[in-house]
Amino acid sequence: MSLESINERLRSVRGKALIPEALGENAVALAAELSELSRRRMTRADRRQGRRLARMMDDPRGKALTLQLADQVFRSHAPRKTGARFRHLIRDHGVPHFLPLWERGAMVLGNAVSFFAPWLVMPMVARKMRAESRSVILAGEPLLLAAYMDKRRQQGVDVNLNPLGEAVLGEEEAARRLDAVIGRLRNPQVDCVSVKISAVYSQIDMAAYDASLAEVIQRLRVIFRAAMQQPYIDPQGHARRKFVNLDMEDYQDLHLTLDAFMAVLDEAEFSQLEAGIVLQSYLPDSASAQERLSAWATRRVAAGGVGIKLRIVKGANLAMERIEAAQSGWSSAPYTRKVDVDANYKKMVGFGCREENAKVVRLGIASHNLFDVAYAMLAAEMNGTAARVEFEMLEGMANHQAAVVGEVASGLLIYAPVVRRDRFFSALAYLVRRLDENTSDENFLRHMFRMRPGSAGWNTEKSRFLNACASVSTVEVTPRRRQDRATESVEAARYRAPFKNVADTDWSLSANRKWIAPILKRWQESEPEFVKLQIDGDGREGEGSAEIGDPSRPGHVAYRHALAGLNDVNEALRVAGRAFQTWRLKPVDERGRILREAAAVMARERGETIGCLVLDGAKALAEADAEVSEAIDFANYYATAFQSEGLADCEPAGR
Repeated sequence: MSLESINERLRSVRGKALIPEALGENAVALAAELSELSRRRMTRADRRQGRRLARMMDDPRGKALTLQLADQVFRSHAPRKTGARFRHLIRDHGVPHFLPLWERGAMVLGNAVSFFAPWLVMPMVARKMRAESRSVILAGEPLLLAAYMDKRRQQGVDVNLNPLGEAVLGEEEAARRLDAVIGRLRNPQVDCVSVKISAVYSQIDMAAYDASLAEVIQRLRVIFRAAMQQPYIDPQGHARRKFVNLDMEDYQDLHLTLDAFMAVLDEAEFSQLEAGIVLQSYLPDSASAQERLSAWATRRVAAGGVGIKLRIVKGANLAMERIEAAQSGWSSAPYTRKVDVDANYKKMVGFGCREENAKVVRLGIASHNLFDVAYAMLAAEMNGTAARVEFEMLEGMANHQAAVVGEVASGLLIYAPVVRRDRFFSALAYLVRRLDENTSDENFLRHMFRMRPGSAGWNTEKSRFLNACASVSTVEVTPRRRQDRATESVEAARYRAPFKNVADTDWSLSANRKWIAPILKRWQESEPEFVKLQIDGDGREGEGSAEIGDPSRPGHVAYRHALAGLNDVNEALRVAGRAFQTWRLKPVDERGRILREAAAVMARERGETIGCLVLDGAKALAEADAEVSEAIDFANYYATAFQSEGLADCEPAGR
C-alpha cells in the first residue's frame, strides 16, 4: 500500500455518480489501504497506547475503576475526602489488571498510605492523572502551549484550540471565559478556536428565547471582532483572519446557536469573515439544519459575502441528552440506534460534498473512523470538491492514522482540548466522556489497535458501515422532539395506571414558545379583574377588597380581590365539612375518576395557569410550568395509588 495507490483509487471515482451503497464498497477498499499504511507508520508510543487500550478492553473492572477515578475522586479539594473515595473505589473494583506491574504495586501502596497521609498520596495521584492525559488535553500555560503550537506549526498541522470547562454557573465566570477566548485569538500563534455559546453566557433560557438570542449575538460580535483584528501569519507568510468555530453543548443550543451565528454574520461588519459551526449527526434535526445553513450561505455569497465552514461530528453528549429527556418526560433528541446516527452522518457528508453546496460551505469531516474518512474522501472526489473538504481528528487519538489522513488529504486540522493546570479537574468530565466513548462497544477506536483488514473486528466494523450506507436514503430525519402544547390532546384517559410523571413543556421547541406568548401577553395587558370569594360554588363580594401588585412591574395593579369576613369563613368551613362527608362515601373508583378528570382539566388549562403564576407570583416561565406538572402528577398519583394498592375493592369508610 502506498500514497500513490490511494490517490489512484480516489481518482478512479472522479466525476462518477455513485449511489451510497456503491460508494460504501469503494470506501471499504480505501479504508483497508489507509489502515495498512497507517500501521506501517505506527511509533513505539502508538503501539504502547494500543496495547494499553486493548488490555483495558479485556479488564472491564479496571475500565470501570478508571472512569470512576477520573469522574469522582477529585470532586473535592480536601485530601482526606479524596483519599477516602480513592480507597472506596479500589475496594469495590480492585487494582486494574491492565496496568503494568509497577503501577499496580504503586496503586496498592498508595491505597494503604492514603489512609494515614492523604495529603502526600492524593497529589501524586492527581499528577499521574494529568500525566496520563497530557496527550489528549493540552496544558494551557502560555509557555507550554506556545511550545506545542510551534511544534504543530513546523509539522504543517493546523490546530483548533478548544478551551475546556464550558459549564458556567454565573456571569462572572462567563466573563472570564469570554476574556480567555479573546486572549487566545490575540495570540499570534493561534489560528483557530472553538467556543460554545453556553461558555460565554450563563443565563441562556429557552423560555426567554429572544432575550437569550440578543445577548448571545452581542457576545459573538465581540468574539468575531477579535478574530478580525489580528491576522494569523501561516508558515508560508500568508496572512488570514483568525477562525472561530461554534460548538454545540446539547440539543437546546442547536437552534439558538444557528440563529445567533447567522444573525451576526448577516451584519455588514462581518460579511467578509468566514466562521464555522458544528452539527451533530446523532440529532435527526441536523440534516434540515444543514440544508438551512447551505441555503442561507448561498444567499450570503450572492450578496457579496464569503462562505462558511460546517464541521460534521457524530455527537458528544449522548448520556446527558438521555438523562435530560428522562427527567423531563421528553423523547430523547438523538437517534436511539447507532446505524441511524451513522447513516445520517453519511447523508450529511453527501449533501455537503455536492458542488453547489461545497462552494459556499466548506466541510470539516470530524472522525477517526477510517471507513467514514474514506467515504468522505471518495464523495468529495466524486463531486470534484476535495479542495473544500477538510479532515479533523482529536489530539492524541491514533496519531499514526491522523498522519496518514493528513498526507492523503494534503492537510489536517487537529482538534485540541486545552486547560490550565489550576483548572485541570474541571476538564475531567471531558476526559471521562472521551474514555467512555472511545471504549464503547460500537466505537471504531475501541477495536482500532487490534484490527486489520479481514480480522473479526474489521469485519464487524465493515458490516456496521455498509448497513449505514444502505440506510442513507431511508434514515428518518424528522425531529424526535415534537411536543406542541397548542395541538396536544389531554383527555383523562391518558392518565390511567400505571402512574407516570407528566412531561414538562419543552421550551427549546418554537411551537411551545409560540403557544405561550399570546397567553402571557393577555395576562399582562388585561385590565385588573376583581376576584370574588368562592364559597360552595357561589361568587361573593365579601366585606372589603384589596389590591395585588404585579411583582415584576412595581406600581402596576395585577388584580383586586374580595376580603372574607368572619361569617364568610364560618360558611366556608361548614361547606368543607359537608363536602368531606360526601367525598368519604364515594367508592374508590369514583374518587380516582374525579382525580383523573381534575388532572385533565389542569393539563388543558396549563397555559392559563402559567400566565396566572407569572403575573401573581413573578414565577419564571419554566418554574411556573413545573408547578403545573407537579399538580397534575399529584392528582394522577393518588388516583392510581388506590388501584395499585388494591383499594378498589374496599368499601368506602363509614359505609
